[in-house]
Amino acid sequence: MAAPKRLIRMSSNEETLVLQYHHPDDRRYSIEFITNDREECVRRADAYTDKEHVTLKLRVEQIGDELIYLIYTWESYDAGLPDSDDNGVEWILENFTQRSAVVVSTVLDIFDGILEEKVDQGNEFRTYKGIHLDRVPDVLSRVQWKQPVPDVAAELLSNFVLIHPMPNTNHRTAIGLVDRYLTSYDADFEMPDTGEEGEWYNWIAGFIYDSKRILTLRNHLALFRWAEHYGYGAVERKEGIVISFDDVDLDRRGHHEYYTQRHREKTREFVRRLLEEADVTHLREVTDDGRRAFIDRLQAE
Repeated sequence: MAAPKRLIRMSSNEETLVLQYHHPDDRRYSIEFITNDREECVRRADAYTDKEHVTLKLRVEQIGDELIYLIYTWESYDAGLPDSDDNGVEWILENFTQRSAVVVSTVLDIFDGILEEKVDQGNEFRTYKGIHLDRVPDVLSRVQWKQPVPDVAAELLSNFVLIHPMPNTNHRTAIGLVDRYLTSYDADFEMPDTGEEGEWYNWIAGFIYDSKRILTLRNHLALFRWAEHYGYGAVERKEGIVISFDDVDLDRRGHHEYYTQRHREKTREFVRRLLEEADVTHLREVTDDGRRAFIDRLQAE
């Protein structure tokens, strides 16, 4: 039997069929493939049998007289640091250069702090992806250093979110890294309270939700083109984020780079707002002194 469809009213005159980005029964799973061809769905599903850490769920929806088959996947493991008595320090030093190890350790410290906060608040932490610590050094290597501090901070934040190395809370971890960066220039800097996943405070919520919309389109625009072909008019992901296909150029060429640039622009706007909220607008006039100097400051903490 086909699963019930989600309809929402996008205007006063019509309802729109909504594609669920996350599986309705388990939000750890996100949309990976859509087709009206049952045999093609089976072939795609079979291809995942060789992927040890990926599990999937299938869903069928009926649109008119046609059955639509959807595959949702979840990278169902926490790859990364092994259990050890030294909190993984030895493992980090064995797998990264000395300077990269400083950055990786900093990111893990921020991430662990977020997890401890969730535990203290009685919240369950659920992973949606594997952890990819090997991507962390790329965050810094893609930054254009020795430009105004706000621009470097924005690139750190945007690169971290786009590279997505953590299993969850990538936005919060990235903001934590920006906190360390700005504090290294002004010891009195204090990151304003941001809230948390699903309960972001008003001053930051716009950036977070815009960021997630952009990431969704950057990663899945071609899939949404097919979804519209089959009759869907929008996609909905966690936190009530709905993207109407009427507002998107689904045939955009070079969409990956386009949305990468959009994300960087949004992040620069957010960092400007952050400096105002924290009352440290004087940092706009400071020129960054380079990646090596930043890592040296992290190491000295």
